[in-house]
Formats: sequence, C-alpha cells, structure tokens
Amino acid sequence: MDQYLRAYAEDFLCDYSGPFPFLNDLQRRWNPRVGLSKAQARGVMNCVLAEVKKARRPNRVAPQAEAARQLVGTYTVIDVLGEHRTLRFTKASDNGRGNNTWVKLLIGPDNYMYVGYINGQGSFKPKRENQYLIEQAIIFLISADQDARNEAGMAYALESGNCFRCGRQLTVPASIHRGLGPDGAVRVAA
Repeated sequence: MDQYLRAYAEDFLCDYSGPFPFLNDLQRRWNPRVGLSKAQARGVMNCVLAEVKKARRPNRVAPQAEAARQLVGTYTVIDVLGEHRTLRFTKASDNGRGNNTWVKLLIGPDNYMYVGYINGQGSFKPKRENQYLIEQAIIFLISADQDARNEAGMAYALESGNCFRCGRQLTVPASIHRGLGPDGAVRVAA
C-alpha cells in the first residue's frame, strides 16, 4: 500500500503548481531517481488533503468592501430550500473595530443571536464553523447590488412591519410599502 501512496504523492508533486511552501520546496529538492521518503510522501498527502478541504469550503471572499460597509439594517433572505433567514447588520461601536459590522440572526420574536462580523475588507468572519446556510445568506447580501438588498430588506419589513434600516415600527402605508421609515429612506438615499 505504501508504494501506491508514494507513487501518487510523486505524481501529485510533479504536477503541482500551488501556494504550499512545503511542496514548492520539495519540488526544487526532489530527485525522481531516488523517489520520496515515507515521511515526504505523508507530507505530500497531507497537502493533498488540505487542498481537498479547501476546495470544499464555501467561498468567503466578499467582492466589495465598500458594499459591505453600507450593509446596515435588517434583511430577510430566502434560500433555495425556501427557508427564511433574517439577519441584522449593525456597525461596531468605536472600540478600535470601527470598520467592522456585527451580524446577528433572528432566532425568535425580536431575539437575535450574534453569528459573526464583516471586517473592513468586506469578508465575513463567522463565530462558529458549519453555519453554511447563514454564511451563504450573508455573502449574498454583501455581494448583492442595492436593488437586491432593498428587496431583502422589504421582505423583512413586510413580514415584521418594521423599518429594515432602523427597526422602528412602520405605520404610514407608503413607508410599509417601501419597507423604510422616513429616517431610513433618507439614509438609503444618501
């Protein structure tokens, strides 16, 4: 069995052109006539496993840091299974993390749970791993254009009767239809 793993590791090493320093260094030093040692083959296989795990992870890179900074308010995203995810985005207080935006998930009537934050570069950093569906909803909102965000905000406003920007109850029919109160409409227009 070891000979097959070594052969696979050597084939992988020959064709490799990625960022792992271990593999790049090993490629420079490797002598095909001698082959890989058992430890080197294990190291290569660990790198193969890391590549596979990396490929399975959802993409967390947000395309626009500026768009993420504008993401303040409450939005409802409907996923492919038809489930609603209501997320609240608030700016961090001035405690040295002023560029961060806190992200909370609605888990009950007016009860939000902290799920992570969006950093100044526009990337979502989850509190816990394995929150794939929540993470995908957040990535959607970060990368969406303003019209798609407004639509998600309106979904929240229609469901809750509250302004998706500030969370206040909406009472005027025009505000309910927009999903924004007068203060929220001014902020979105700015």
